[in-house]
This record gives sequence, structure tokens and C-alpha cells, in this order.
Amino acid sequence: MITVLVTAVGGRSVGYQILESLTKCKNNYRIITTDADPFSPGLYEADKGYLVSNADSPDYIPKLIEISKKEKVDVILPGSLPEISVIAKNEEILL
Repeated sequence: MITVLVTAVGGRSVGYQILESLTKCKNNYRIITTDADPFSPGLYEADKGYLVSNADSPDYIPKLIEISKKEKVDVILPGSLPEISVIAKNEEILL
């Protein structure tokens, strides 16, 4: 089973759409989600959800690393443009 971390899983977001797609193949994926809003539905529809800072926060990447290690994440799928940019800039430390 592949453990996938999907970011920005608020309603009607790209992240939420990724989550919905992955849940259709639930037997193949263990799904971890993150969002900055505690009311984001995707936090509660995954196997595990985490509240994180906004992507522009200095805490964002360290928190993703912490979650990734704890949950043994295989793949990170960013669900918003700000997160894509920050994750891409920090690709080497996230590997």
C-alpha cells in the first residue's frame, strides 16, 4: 500500500479533488491530508488528517517533514499553487 500525503484539502480545492480521486481506489492508498483550516472536510475524510500552517509560514516545511516521517509518506501531492511552489523549492529536504 502506498501512503500519500495530500495538501490543501478544503472543499472544492484541487487538493480535495485529488483526495476524492484517491478514495475511489482506497484499497491501494493510505491517505494522509493537511490543511490550514480546521473546518476543511478533507481533514476528516482521510485515514489521518493534520492541521498545518499556511504554506508561507516558516513552520510549514518542518511540519510536512514531521508528518511525512511519522506516517511514512511515500508521495506528497500538493493541492494548491502556494504549496506547489514551497514544496518544489524545498524538494531536496523533503526527499
